[in-house]
Amino acid sequence: MNKPNDPRPLIETAIQPDQYVGELARIERIGPCARLIFAVDQGSLYHSEPRTERVVVAKIVIPLDRLHDMAVTALGFRVVPPEEVKAFLAFNEPRSDSIN
Repeated sequence: MNKPNDPRPLIETAIQPDQYVGELARIERIGPCARLIFAVDQGSLYHSEPRTERVVVAKIVIPLDRLHDMAVTALGFRVVPPEEVKAFLAFNEPRSDSIN
């Protein structure tokens, strides 16, 4: 996995708009990968009474063996052992009510 201080240039071949993310809503295991589902709270567009909904704004699929490195890079201060990440993913196996 590339580190933030990797001296090689980072090339963006297509314009990717920024997405505001309010939370990591779910992690699903997909074979040797994990799907990270990010969401934001937003006022309901479909109901007349005031309520907020959790709306998916991004889904990222990453190989499980790189998930640990990504977490360490993002946190920058806490090393999460790979066994702990695997245990978390095993506990959070996809359910039938998962977002598609």
